Amino acid sequence: MASIHAAPGLSVEPGHEDPTCPEQYRGLGYHELNALLNLYDANGQIQFQADQQAARQYFLQHVNNNTVFFHDLEEKLKYLVDHQYYEAEVLDKYSFEFVKKLSKIAYAHKFRFQTFLGAFKFYTSYTLKTFDGQRYLERFEDRVVMVSLYLADGDEALAEQLVEEIITGRFQPATPTFLNAGKKQRGELVSCFLLRFEDNMESIGRNINSALQLSKRGGGVAFALTNLRESGAPIKKIENQSSGVIPVMKLLEDSFSYANQLGARQVPVPCTCTPTTRTSTTSWTPNARTLTRRSASRPCPWAWSFRTSRSSWPRRTRTCTCSPRTTWSASTACPSRT
Repeated sequence: MASIHAAPGLSVEPGHEDPTCPEQYRGLGYHELNALLNLYDANGQIQFQADQQAARQYFLQHVNNNTVFFHDLEEKLKYLVDHQYYEAEVLDKYSFEFVKKLSKIAYAHKFRFQTFLGAFKFYTSYTLKTFDGQRYLERFEDRVVMVSLYLADGDEALAEQLVEEIITGRFQPATPTFLNAGKKQRGELVSCFLLRFEDNMESIGRNINSALQLSKRGGGVAFALTNLRESGAPIKKIENQSSGVIPVMKLLEDSFSYANQLGARQVPVPCTCTPTTRTSTTSWTPNARTLTRRSASRPCPWAWSFRTSRSSWPRRTRTCTCSPRTTWSASTACPSRT
């Protein structure tokens, strides 16, 4: 059985010296090093070296200490299959000798993340974790091998080619594929859907249900809200009754937050309407096209984004008095007050 303890390797906590780290970066944690990208150095240059050190320290301070250690590949695969982490059907299509050969090919490339963000995103969202979410069961090479085995479907030559293409960065499978392929507990390998709302309650309810189902199984869903009547429009000839698109978008955001594919899919909800559509009489201009919900951890709930092909469209923005982090078109009302 696998030993559930940290993988061997150098561990450097903030404040300790890493002999390979430049003097000016010693004693800093990976988040602090990554934050230096926002500051210029003495020569007025962006500190890309600090970000590279952040990626290294992320492994030394966090990843290596939280990776489950296995003595060999056979022990690892047996553990992952027996404990319902990997699909046995995928591995059964190949001999163990070939899987071992493929793993050696992947590790021979000595892959290293070039940025902290790349490493952080992989270990936050993509890699296989223990069921309590506390420890990592895969490195990047392991994910590449498993995805290649799944996609090759028993074709050894294709599996080798896929490993080479992915590990060298020439080919990157779509998020649902790279996230889910080969895992026993997973969503489906599907994404990129566009749903259109019609201006009636039946269509709104049907699309909310579709949002829940697609977010549960896949991801990458966008919504066309062009046909919804604007805020303040009449309903059954009674004036100022329509609530507009914002309440519908809040329902969508809550749906995606609830059905987040076991916490693996934390994505924004893109909602669009055409430049010629009068979407709102109170808070949107006719040229508004995109509204995106910000992370719940940020002060203002909505970030407004405007796109148009007209060169004369004003570029001015102003800051929300309700939240200093939010800006929007100078001709648009504060979304926090609608």
